[in-house]
Amino acid sequence: MTYGIQSAFTVGPITGDAHLGRGEVESTATDQTNDLTYYGASGAYGFGNGFYATGAGFFGRVEDRFSTLDVTTVELGAKFALTRNFDIAATVGKVKAEDGSGDTQEETFVGLSASFAFGPQGAATFGSRGIYQVLKVGF
Repeated sequence: MTYGIQSAFTVGPITGDAHLGRGEVESTATDQTNDLTYYGASGAYGFGNGFYATGAGFFGRVEDRFSTLDVTTVELGAKFALTRNFDIAATVGKVKAEDGSGDTQEETFVGLSASFAFGPQGAATFGSRGIYQVLKVGF
């Protein structure tokens, strides 16, 4: 079970959100429950005509009785709103993973995305949150 809190704001051309979560994840390899903590913040500045500069930072930690895995992600990007409910974006960032023994791995990534918000409010809901967003796991 995972629980958390998140908030969002808009002030003129600036938008942002922050989140904090805590929970448990089950390991299929060891059949144990591991503790999960994650938090992050993201924001955007609108230049007008649908163009935005974006930035985000996320942290996640998975702990069991014997080890710890910390994952940090930082990214910068740009977004273009084609309509009120549809936008495309590109980001570049770095993900860093460090285990409890001090072994560290870093990777740079590039992301491309498109999003469509359903309904008349468009941005009335938060984006998805979880360890998979921090780890940048996907297809």
